[in-house]
Amino acid sequence: MRCSLCGRPDVEFADGHLCVAEGVAVARAQTGSPASAWRVTGWVLLAIAAAYVVMCAVKIVLLVQDYQFVDQLTANPSSIDVAELNRLADRERLANNVAQLLVFAYLVGFLLWLVMIWRVVVRNGLSPIGVLSHWTVVVLAVSILVSPILALLTHSPTVNGDNLAAARDDLLAFDRNQIIFTGVRMLVGVLLATVVWIMRRRVKNAIFGELEALVQA
Repeated sequence: MRCSLCGRPDVEFADGHLCVAEGVAVARAQTGSPASAWRVTGWVLLAIAAAYVVMCAVKIVLLVQDYQFVDQLTANPSSIDVAELNRLADRERLANNVAQLLVFAYLVGFLLWLVMIWRVVVRNGLSPIGVLSHWTVVVLAVSILVSPILALLTHSPTVNGDNLAAARDDLLAFDRNQIIFTGVRMLVGVLLATVVWIMRRRVKNAIFGELEALVQA
């Protein structure tokens, strides 16, 4: 198939081909044509990243509350409402489950999206390495690899018997480490959104720039 506007071969409407012949995009020239899958997926990834950042913030709030509870419990066990402590534990488990689901969603979604934009770039005759090479991508990859290591380092606290006062330092240190680790994970979520935003712009600019040169020639 050949584009009716710029004459570029082997392209189809709404498959990622961006046409600037006569200054008009194919998506605008073809009324009602569906949006490109890679662009829709990009917006979905941004939404997932935003939800993950919010969930990390919620988890940090819960961890701070947990830290305060542990501090009071180890100092004066009778001052703590056990029912409220259980409710806090339930909220923390829920936050952890949602965060893990979002991590899985953004990892799988990001890999699929990279494949999509790689194919779009190749289809438009460009070098995917040149277009997609950016320092934010490298930092994101490193941070994703480092995250499991940090998770292993924040080991569970050791509590022997009912003597919570003896485990006070270990319990409080565990909460502090979890707060720091969750803050780092929040930054990873922000970085993911930044990478998606930058890559979307780089892909569009690379394709538009290349096609403009072809049309002007």
